[in-house]
Amino acid sequence: MQVTAVRSRLSFDRLGFLLALLASVPAALPLLSATYLQVHDGFAHLFRLVVLDSAMKQGVLFPRWSPELVFGLGYPIFNFYNPLVSYVAQLFHLLGFTYADSLRLLVGLGILGAGVLMYWYLRPVFGAWAALFGAIAYVYVPYHLLNVYVRGSFAEQVCYPLFPLALGLADRAFRDDGAVRLRPAVGLSLVIAALLLAHNPSVLFFSGILVASIAWRWRPHGVRRTAAWASGVGLVFGLAFGLTAFFWLPFLVELPDTWIGTFKGGVEDFYRSLQPLDRLVQWSAVYNYDEVWDTFIAVGTVQAALAMLGACAVPSLRPGARQRAAFGATLALTIALLMMTVSEGFWRSIPIASLMTFPWRLQAGMGLATAIAAAALPAAVGRWAPVPAIGLGAVMVWASLGGLVPNPLALDDAMVSRASATRLDLSGALTGTTSPPQFVPRWVDGPVQKFAQPAPEPAESPAARITAAEAIAFDGWSYRLRLTVAEAGPVHLRTFYFPGWRASIDGAPADLRANGPSGEIAVDLPAGTHELTIAFGETPVRRVGELVSIGSLLALLAAGGVALRGHLTQVVARGALAALTIALLVPRAPAVEAVTRTDVAFGPSLRLLGWKPDYADLDRRGVIRLDLLWLTSGSVGLDVRTRLRLIDQSGQAVAVQDRPPVYGTAPSSRWVASAVVADSYDLPLPNHLPVGSYQLEIGVRPNGGSGWLGTPTVVGSLSVPRSPRLPPPPQPAHPTDYRFGGLAALRGFDLSGVRNGRIPTVTAGDSLRIALHWTALAPIDRDYSTFIHLSDDQYRPVAQQDSFGGFDLRFTSIWEVGRPVRDQYDLVVPRSTPPGRYWLAAGLFDREDEKRLAATTGDGQPLDSAVRLTPIVVTPAGPLPAATSPASGEWRGVGRLTGYDLPGASMAARADCAALGAECDEAIVLHWEATDRPTEDLAVFLHVRDANGRLVLQSDGPPRLGRFPTSVWSPGDRLLDPRPLPGLRRLPPGRYQLVVGWYRPGDGTRLPAGDGDSVVAGDYVVR
Repeated sequence: MQVTAVRSRLSFDRLGFLLALLASVPAALPLLSATYLQVHDGFAHLFRLVVLDSAMKQGVLFPRWSPELVFGLGYPIFNFYNPLVSYVAQLFHLLGFTYADSLRLLVGLGILGAGVLMYWYLRPVFGAWAALFGAIAYVYVPYHLLNVYVRGSFAEQVCYPLFPLALGLADRAFRDDGAVRLRPAVGLSLVIAALLLAHNPSVLFFSGILVASIAWRWRPHGVRRTAAWASGVGLVFGLAFGLTAFFWLPFLVELPDTWIGTFKGGVEDFYRSLQPLDRLVQWSAVYNYDEVWDTFIAVGTVQAALAMLGACAVPSLRPGARQRAAFGATLALTIALLMMTVSEGFWRSIPIASLMTFPWRLQAGMGLATAIAAAALPAAVGRWAPVPAIGLGAVMVWASLGGLVPNPLALDDAMVSRASATRLDLSGALTGTTSPPQFVPRWVDGPVQKFAQPAPEPAESPAARITAAEAIAFDGWSYRLRLTVAEAGPVHLRTFYFPGWRASIDGAPADLRANGPSGEIAVDLPAGTHELTIAFGETPVRRVGELVSIGSLLALLAAGGVALRGHLTQVVARGALAALTIALLVPRAPAVEAVTRTDVAFGPSLRLLGWKPDYADLDRRGVIRLDLLWLTSGSVGLDVRTRLRLIDQSGQAVAVQDRPPVYGTAPSSRWVASAVVADSYDLPLPNHLPVGSYQLEIGVRPNGGSGWLGTPTVVGSLSVPRSPRLPPPPQPAHPTDYRFGGLAALRGFDLSGVRNGRIPTVTAGDSLRIALHWTALAPIDRDYSTFIHLSDDQYRPVAQQDSFGGFDLRFTSIWEVGRPVRDQYDLVVPRSTPPGRYWLAAGLFDREDEKRLAATTGDGQPLDSAVRLTPIVVTPAGPLPAATSPASGEWRGVGRLTGYDLPGASMAARADCAALGAECDEAIVLHWEATDRPTEDLAVFLHVRDANGRLVLQSDGPPRLGRFPTSVWSPGDRLLDPRPLPGLRRLPPGRYQLVVGWYRPGDGTRLPAGDGDSVVAGDYVVR
């Protein structure tokens, strides 16, 4: 019997892992609501993945410098920003997932992993049911969900499964008997290393939590074992920091060379974010995620309550569980104090506030602490543990998910590219995939957005006079040129200077510097013919960090080999990990595509030195990226645009691109003399273009002007190695032909979320999913905003959604001429929307001046700037109130009258009347129910007649003041119909009849009703 019970318990313990996984699934389900989520930092992570993928495809496995970012001027993103999220997501991308799906998969696995690993950590001490409840309490901490679905702090979220994993390994490495076990200690080093590569603030506070957890369990076992514990802790952390020295050592040493490294303000914001006790908790059962940005993110009420109840249950636990729960309760109290104003003196004495940024970042540790403390509740009730585990777990899920409203984003993978990364920089939403320009080199003067704006006056700078030039090789990390210099002077490279850039002239090292306030690279070149090389590489501190990491990895492998004691499979696995790590750390020269060398002059100041293709996006987006290298003979003085044409053997252009340089973000009026400028264009190819060789023609002309600078010239042959096989573009369910400003055409739209019938119908409170099908008619140089409105007959919107001029990647400036673009929206119809007929309208506008682009039909007929796509009927969100005065009457082919409300008789009717803008104090509200589908718009009349049958007041017109015409009625529709009757309350005392009927507005013909053409609905008595 005892053996059977033990086996049963072990079987349930294993089942607990599955239950923890399943319980975590609802927290991850919103990730499936769309292709991506519109969250604060979502695009930052997305484009870090894009630039990492681009670099790795060029052979750069750890790109400290990203040449695509900040308008092609470059940004040292991975030298400073923790790279773990990007690298793990890149593994999924290499397996075939899209960029967005790779990040969603990473975040989803992080949510599920947090639940499973918290269960694994708590189970040995608290038992299966208590551990399951602790896992639920951990996954559904509101701050965790906030990071995923509001903040988009994926780097912080990735740490959540690592926290319990590290604590569990620490328990196994540092035993209560004073022994130190090597295998879990090795694993703990790897987990701490992963945290160091994931999120700096999380490492900062969790290191303290981890050390406190180990110290909490320490018991005196003599000097020798105490020394072993202390040495073990030091070795674990030492190996972790050594493994990641390749990242954090350059980070610390080179941070002062960035803008954020010289920024002295903002630290006081940390102290201002400390809160009094009454604001530490959000006092509502269901967590409100819309109330978290008033300088502080509060703890959830249910989260705090469960932790306090768990703390109260600590004395009733067995010793091991009591120790663990007491640690969680003590940790929660400590973190709460550190987020309160009472701790300001402590923070000021330990100057790490600038690294923590905000005290509410400690919420991640608070979630860990409250989950540990809460696990004491089921553990305290013994065999009744399933009851609180299930019941309180459901309460926690309800409290955290009940107020969560994810913001889905329909993100076409074709929208995610190096071009959109550059345009995102221009939008101001991000700079180099960070929020402010944190890591812009410190010698760059002023906001970086100015570099994407035309120069107010011609750019001037001392320069060498170059008479002949040749490009040997170039990419974003290195440039090799052969230049003939008539007069010595500086040669400029349109790239920000940063430590790691080196120059050589004829193989000998040369001085390289930042050129004045622009911060761009300059190299002094003597007269004569020279080979100039400018390349980004290592610095001494980066080499030291990489050597330390390699040495630490070898030491870790040696320790792991001892711990494994000949387990061949695990030794091989760790050997593979070592090989991968060393491959990541050892610098590699980028794979350079063959350069087609040219020396073609376009006007007096601009020369094309060479070009090369990049086929990375040929299969995904059907484009070839063309990288061009320009050399200025003097200040260009004007802004140009480049036309690229791919010409077949018959002389016909099969593909055309016509854009300003670097996706429209590098105005040539800012290029100084003797500047080397790397330029990029996406050349869209027709679907199924035959494989073969084509001629590439390049022409340059003034942007916004006429004529050419020089002559468009064929600069070489371009090979199309494989035919683009893009799926056919989806055809709109509802075709249209509207034109906007001669730039774009709206070819149709799709509509879902409606009840289809004669007129699409939606219930107030529900959402409409609309997809607009656009096509660019000409190159668009601005990022216009698209909009969707649900408007009444006077174009007054009751619901609307606009794109944000690029903040949501809807960049009209990168729409390719003739290539369809599907633009999707989820439009929520407010519950307060009065029932009736509305119009779905769309258009384009300039966000800067809010002017809309003029709209026309396909044949040029002018339209309103917001074109109406389709009528939409909105029905009430709930049942209509019953009439206070019943009535009867039926009109065949229309509907029946079910009652009416006199003025002031029904508050619901009065509110509906006011929503329509009617004068409610003198209006009678008729209640209608449709019995058929009228084919025409009819008018209703309400007559007020005195005792002699004379007409004293009347109200004529379409139902609901024209908002709900009969031509959109469907059987079963019910509506309130306010009929304003000015003077109703001023009638002399007496009894009046209310007579109702219908007629055709065109000829006044009344519709039959029973034996007549009207119905006496009831009486109105004036006393």
